[in-house]
Amino acid sequence: MGKIEEVIPDEEIERLAQQSGIYERLPADFVPFKPGVEQRQTAQAHAWANYSDSEEDEPDDDSDSGDDGEDDYGADEYSVQGTSAQQVMEDANRDGMNPQVEEAFDVIIWTMPFGFLFLLLDIMIQQQYAQHPSFLGEMTKMLANVPILGTFVYITMPKKGKDQPLLQAGLFLVGILSGCSFLWVMAKSDWEVVMRRTPPLGTVWVYSIVRLHLFPACVSLAIVAAFVRFADLNLRIFNM
Repeated sequence: MGKIEEVIPDEEIERLAQQSGIYERLPADFVPFKPGVEQRQTAQAHAWANYSDSEEDEPDDDSDSGDDGEDDYGADEYSVQGTSAQQVMEDANRDGMNPQVEEAFDVIIWTMPFGFLFLLLDIMIQQQYAQHPSFLGEMTKMLANVPILGTFVYITMPKKGKDQPLLQAGLFLVGILSGCSFLWVMAKSDWEVVMRRTPPLGTVWVYSIVRLHLFPACVSLAIVAAFVRFADLNLRIFNM
């Protein structure tokens, strides 16, 4: 036979709790559990009603006070209402880097990788003809050719979107001429001319292809490939 548990009424629990003196050790604002839940629910209902009333009254107050009641969380100097796109752009340009300094940084950033490309081509072509480049000799060539490369980079830098078609046309012609010249020298010239001319021609060729848009770059490379085919240059890659 199972154990029968006696259910103690809530009134008896309340009487035993009062006799034990436990209520005397509780805070003065403590209320029993069930009445406390009801009290909290009632308080929350009143609070929600008051909040809804205040929300309904806010538009009239805000219409009189202008923008004082708006929440400006996350607002910055560019998020002012009524500001035009042109004004935002002018503010950004005013607060940005000086245009001359930015242009100088662009030239340096573009010159560095292609300066190292020139150095790489020069070392590789010397190794091809069993020459042994020296550190001093390579630094002398870099000091003589990198300023010229930097000037070429500066001339071909886009000026804030202006003259883009003319610049692309110029780079397109430079890519064709430098590519054909590079491959012609490699195939037809003697080793001294190859060592002297291929590093700058190769650097200019790669630079022009990188700066061209995709379609004119592909057309330029196709024209160079056609020149190699019809000029009958003895290049292994085209004899496969």
